[in-house]
Amino acid sequence: MASPTNCAGVAPAVAPEETAPVPEGFAALYYCRLAFKIACWDEVSIRRAAKDSQAGVYGALLWAAAVTVIFLAGLFAPCSAREELSLRR
Repeated sequence: MASPTNCAGVAPAVAPEETAPVPEGFAALYYCRLAFKIACWDEVSIRRAAKDSQAGVYGALLWAAAVTVIFLAGLFAPCSAREELSLRR
């Protein structure tokens, strides 16, 4: 009979989505979908992004794009809306 210290145990189940290869080249749409799934707390997507070396770069680019859109929307907002807000004070 084998001793319990030599037993490797049962290997953890790994989803096929976790082991799929990362797309090569410019894969912005893939990382946008991955970011949406992460925002929905999808555990497989979170683990995939944690193992992906390019996920941080695409995450930073997605963040910069979102901040730029918000900044430009505030910059080019109609002046009438700004005047209306200033009159309320």
